[in-house]
Amino acid sequence: MDKPAILRRALACLIVAATLFCLISLLTHTTADDPRRSYPPADPVNNWGGVAGAYLAARLIDWLGLASYLLVALGAAWGIVFLIRKKLSDLWLKLIGAMLLLNAASTALQMTRTSPPDYGWGGKLGIFHSHKLTSYCGTPGAILIICLAAVFGLIFLGLDHYVVAAAAALWRKVRTAAAKRRGRSASKKIEHAITVVEKTTEEPAVSVGTAAHKKNEEIPDKQPAETAELDGGEPDAQNEARTIIEQRLSESIKKATQ
Repeated sequence: MDKPAILRRALACLIVAATLFCLISLLTHTTADDPRRSYPPADPVNNWGGVAGAYLAARLIDWLGLASYLLVALGAAWGIVFLIRKKLSDLWLKLIGAMLLLNAASTALQMTRTSPPDYGWGGKLGIFHSHKLTSYCGTPGAILIICLAAVFGLIFLGLDHYVVAAAAALWRKVRTAAAKRRGRSASKKIEHAITVVEKTTEEPAVSVGTAAHKKNEEIPDKQPAETAELDGGEPDAQNEARTIIEQRLSESIKKATQ
């Protein structure tokens, strides 16, 4: 293996290790370890990164807020890419994209919440940019500029096609869930229509039979042919009612499936 490849892999491993150390320090950060926030500070420090980790996490939180985790993610991604590939193409464009994305993230986080003395959610950088943008452009203009900065940052980093693919996959899932919901609603309507059909087909039979029985009681000396004629009308009424209900059922199914 040639010397440049060895140096490249060593540098990539160093970047990944540094980002992991930053992540551990951020996750275990407490204000009790920062002498500027709590005096006297905790001794020993609570941070898993020790004194160095506590100082690093405090400075990152002060300047970037929660956007510090985005910085850690970008550093880890660069380290992995640098480990796999021979070189990182267009490095200066990617640096500009990272700065744009970090600024957009810290400003957007700061605009969601302001809670001194913890510098809100966007740190000092978010405070500065959110104050300037809202003062000169208003809140709608500030949101538009933040979105543009984030989009340009993703483009410069080469992550725009991944974002578009993720958005497309999310849209497909939403459409699938909506289609399933419509299908369940349509099936419930069909079940309700079937229940109505069953109840309606039973009621005419009972009513026709009751009417025929009363008629036979009122005129007991009718001929058997007339009684049979009344009995023979019962299936005709049932068939007519069933035909009407089937038509209504087909119409309700068409409406439910549209």
